Amino acid sequence: MNPGPTPSPQPAALQIVQRGLRFKILLGLTIFNIAVIAILSVNQYFAQRERIMAELRDKLSDYTYALNKMLPDGYLDRAVTPEGVTPKEYSGVVDKLSRYCNEAGLRYLYTYANRENGFFCTSSNGTPEELKTNTVTPYWAPYASAPPAIKQAWETNQPVYADVTDTWGRSYTLFAPMKTNQGTRYIAGADLAISYVDDLLDQSLNRSIILGVIAFFFFFVISYLASTRFSRQIVQLAAYTRELAQANFRPEATSPLR
Repeated sequence: MNPGPTPSPQPAALQIVQRGLRFKILLGLTIFNIAVIAILSVNQYFAQRERIMAELRDKLSDYTYALNKMLPDGYLDRAVTPEGVTPKEYSGVVDKLSRYCNEAGLRYLYTYANRENGFFCTSSNGTPEELKTNTVTPYWAPYASAPPAIKQAWETNQPVYADVTDTWGRSYTLFAPMKTNQGTRYIAGADLAISYVDDLLDQSLNRSIILGVIAFFFFFVISYLASTRFSRQIVQLAAYTRELAQANFRPEATSPLR
């Protein structure tokens, strides 16, 4: 005996199928969403990082080129021997550079002369603590912990940017080889506290993370709505196909897809 056509799935069963299908679609879209946002966020962070570092390099370069103009006339041409500059003149330079660095947010701004036995300080500022304790780097003090970067700048005659750790701590530094109008070579240096650089980069990273989270939730909502709609249409299409098969491919008048 012919058992007749198979009964159509009940609405509750269709809802279960639809929820399962919606979950799979939503999961796929969410994974895709996370991957795309992660890639975009990482690229954005590194682009911002490079922009920040480029701005800092420009800033340090401007300071080192301006240094010569802040020194007395002929100062660097005289600052080539231990007796070339008087203590009084050096003290005046220290005071002037200290005020400038305090206003500009620089850690140090200085010049060094090079001799066969090393680099020697010819001008420098003092931090507020150094000025208070009278521990400012004196004239012609040897750069005992001179990093390879300053030697590289001198030998190649090219500016060198480096993360430097020396007697005065850790800083992001530019060593710029220069020459006076009289032909005297010297190294101009400018330091930014590494904590200042790290704070800028951390702020950039935090912005990238926040934007990534906002973008994730925005696209998650879109994905949820899209998965709900797609799963409903797929379930309806499957139910309609089943009805057609049961009715020898003659759609019923009550079909929602007729």
